[in-house]
Amino acid sequence: AVENASIPPKAVDSHVATNARWPTSIAATFMNYPGNTLDFTPVANRMLADAAAGHFGGVAMVVQGDQVLLEQTAGYALRWAKLPIHRDTRFSLASTSKLFTVVAIGQLLESGRLALNDPITQYLHEYAHRPGWSDVTVSHLLSHTSGFGSYWGPAFDAKRTALLTVQDHFALFEQTPLAFAPGTQFEYSNAGFIVLGAIIERVSGQDYFGYVQQHIFDPAGMRDSGYFESDADTPN
Repeated sequence: AVENASIPPKAVDSHVATNARWPTSIAATFMNYPGNTLDFTPVANRMLADAAAGHFGGVAMVVQGDQVLLEQTAGYALRWAKLPIHRDTRFSLASTSKLFTVVAIGQLLESGRLALNDPITQYLHEYAHRPGWSDVTVSHLLSHTSGFGSYWGPAFDAKRTALLTVQDHFALFEQTPLAFAPGTQFEYSNAGFIVLGAIIERVSGQDYFGYVQQHIFDPAGMRDSGYFESDADTPN
């Protein structure tokens, strides 16, 4: 399991095209395009300085039209192993990958297989007895107004490497009362997106990870993105 992604049992990894050149080659390689008056050398130098101080690790890419003005890596992908970040390094997207859950729900909405105002227990019948769950709609989950909160804590820490499916996570929050009546307040909710993942599985008949791969990553040509177990040895 990993830090919160759209569905946390696995990390969503992707890579940004980057370049391992150091500042001495950046100016010559990336700055001499006609009409380009921007000098990104200070940006590259700051990245490298912060990385050397142990404060930063990542990549930056600046593109204008079809011209790459800056492409720079800095820091380590694995600090303990001194493994540097390269142009094909994958990065865990954490909660940024909630976007893929939203896209999946949008696809199912567009196809008429669910509706925003549907109660979640229409798809998760076994939770109809839970207080307040029948009042939670798909729209509440998407807008973080459901009353579900987070599931992080000692129980998550103890089980995180065993959380391999969407359903595995329900035990972490299914007995926790809703924090407020659905639709009355806003509270950022990781648990709510786990519930969305379960709805995607019920409606599509597919495993969440398989659905996202087939209906989002593959059509978008995202060949280097995917879900990986965070404690496994993931290439790049």
